[in-house]
Amino acid sequence: MRSVMEAPFPASGRTITLRSFLPGSGNEVLMLCRPVDSRLEHVDFESLLQCLSVGRLLQVFASLLLERRVIFIADKLSVLSRCGHAALALLYPFTWQHTIVPVLPASMLDISCSPTPFLMGVLAPCLPKLLELPIEELGDEDCILLSKLQAGLLEILEEREQILRQDEGDCTGGMKFLPKK
Repeated sequence: MRSVMEAPFPASGRTITLRSFLPGSGNEVLMLCRPVDSRLEHVDFESLLQCLSVGRLLQVFASLLLERRVIFIADKLSVLSRCGHAALALLYPFTWQHTIVPVLPASMLDISCSPTPFLMGVLAPCLPKLLELPIEELGDEDCILLSKLQAGLLEILEEREQILRQDEGDCTGGMKFLPKK
């Protein structure tokens, strides 16, 4: 794993070669090729990393992997759209096969009571009405990822968050996350 982490990130369509030693197997040469697929080239992960804490980001990731209902709350339409798009891109190479509503109109908030998985964005002024709706909650988002996976992701994302804090200010969109099952 160390050799993978230390290897330079290859350009699209390029291959990197890693040499490793596996006990019982001896030396092994691994060739890893970055796909030509450009689906992630124009994703604004910065917005998502700025708007959600590391813990919330892991909850979003886990909730999407387990095909749960996810509702983003923000003050601005642009923040909802960018963060929803980036959250779905976290699933790469998998794709979200369920309902996506980047910005749910206030007149359609009842849809959030649907029992099917979805990713929806709701403007902050609609939050009081949304909280009145009978939406099921599980509350297990902190423990649905394997502990080793969660610890590793948490460490990497916290390092990234520190770098972002040094480079830029906080998100002005006021993003919140409501995971739902």
